Amino acid sequence: MKKKKADTNIPKKFDKLLEKTIHEWRTSSMADTKVDKYDLDEACATQGQVMVNYTYLCALSHDYKKCVERILSEVEAVVQLRIREKPEKYGLEEDKDGKLREQAVKSALTLSSKVSKWRNKLSEAEALYKFMDGTVKAVEHRRTMIRMLGDLYLDDRNAGLVIKESTHSRFRDKMKNVSNDSD
Repeated sequence: MKKKKADTNIPKKFDKLLEKTIHEWRTSSMADTKVDKYDLDEACATQGQVMVNYTYLCALSHDYKKCVERILSEVEAVVQLRIREKPEKYGLEEDKDGKLREQAVKSALTLSSKVSKWRNKLSEAEALYKFMDGTVKAVEHRRTMIRMLGDLYLDDRNAGLVIKESTHSRFRDKMKNVSNDSD
């Protein structure tokens, strides 16, 4: 009987995502989500592209997680099949009815280095997806912060105009009072 092998190839479309560790993504995302209140023009100009980049990476990380889940499922199925074909290789014995206990198969499956490797990859993929999803939320928050800082800046400028107008009005009133007093 021909040995069944799981397809464990990760598609090339995930290369951009996997070129950095989660810690490297964290460092770059911190720079991308920061708002420089002294350079709001730049923040406004780059906001759309930052959002598109991280939304794309979030979707890609979700697809990567699904890909690793599929591979893990295939690896588990192949290893489980091998355990059932040659239980003695995995330190298992059949009971008096010639059957393997399901719990023993699950334990042997858990101890498999191939299964462990892909479970670890799945854990990393889930963490990366959660991180990218959180980063998209941070970029949305960045948009709100840019808007709020812009409003504060405009309020500040308008407040200056109001002060100038009220100062001008008071001066005019004083001048009227002075001219009325001299009459």
